[in-house]
Amino acid sequence: MTTPAAIDIAGYEVVIEKTTSTSSTKLPGTTTSVTVPPEFLQPGTEYGFEVLAIDRSGNQTITSTSFVTQ
Repeated sequence: MTTPAAIDIAGYEVVIEKTTSTSSTKLPGTTTSVTVPPEFLQPGTEYGFEVLAIDRSGNQTITSTSFVTQ
């Protein structure tokens, strides 16, 4: 039986996209939350977003989804 190695996250990149613009933020690996600048958001708008997790060796994994503002 093998035991997986611990993953050492060095940083994250959060990308939020709407039709006309994109916001990208690089964050340290200790980050647990991020706040979107209110001037970037508009009511009743759908935004796609991606979170890239980057480990110390340079490997990356990405998760993406979307949300809609009220």
